[in-house]
Amino acid sequence: MDSVLLVIDCGNTRYKYLQRRQGGRCTALQTAVQPSLILDAVPPSRSTILLAGAARQVQAVIHDARRLGWLQHQIHILGDDIPLPEMGQYARCGIDRCCAGWAAARDESAIVCDFGTATTITAWRQGPQFLGGVILPGYRACLAGLHRAAPALPNIAQQLQDQDSHESINPLADNTEAALLAGMQMGYPAMVEACLQEIRRSSGIDRVVASGGGMEIIPTAMSQDWHVDKSLVLRGMMSLYDGSAA
Repeated sequence: MDSVLLVIDCGNTRYKYLQRRQGGRCTALQTAVQPSLILDAVPPSRSTILLAGAARQVQAVIHDARRLGWLQHQIHILGDDIPLPEMGQYARCGIDRCCAGWAAARDESAIVCDFGTATTITAWRQGPQFLGGVILPGYRACLAGLHRAAPALPNIAQQLQDQDSHESINPLADNTEAALLAGMQMGYPAMVEACLQEIRRSSGIDRVVASGGGMEIIPTAMSQDWHVDKSLVLRGMMSLYDGSAA
């Protein structure tokens, strides 16, 4: 039976993962909301788990993995037993952010936009070398926070996700839900674009690499020149793991 490297990016709201089998063959990117849904499909024998991401979610994977029979030496954590290389990043810079930069800018400078619970927009010089960037709330976090602060305003994240991206936006909305939809559809991409323009100007970098499920709110006209890589963080994780084992 082939050995398996199970690579899991532990986000705040969901887990993204893939399996890399012997010879480098990778399964397609998948997502899950519970670690048991990932681990139940992979036998512990001849398997290794590689983790990165939010501390609480990482510990949840470790807890379930040990319960299902994985041994401690089969579980590796980037930023813990596998240290991150020095790329000029500041202390406590997000590990997923570093993994994305490592994957995107080894050979060519890039601005990395990662659309998750938070949206990070980060400039990386070829190498990679961290230049800096900004952190915004993801669009779902914006809507959830608004609903918590003003409960009379509904959380329309699902409606926004289901909205046809080609449907025209009505800036003269005549009800609360439509007004929230229009405001987010017009305002969130504009906020991202404004940040990108300033980062391009300050860094001199034009190339944009984008990842993350929250990208669905970005119109195609805005992202058509971006390089989109849904597995960007996972690719960076695998590359850093391979470098540590070399």
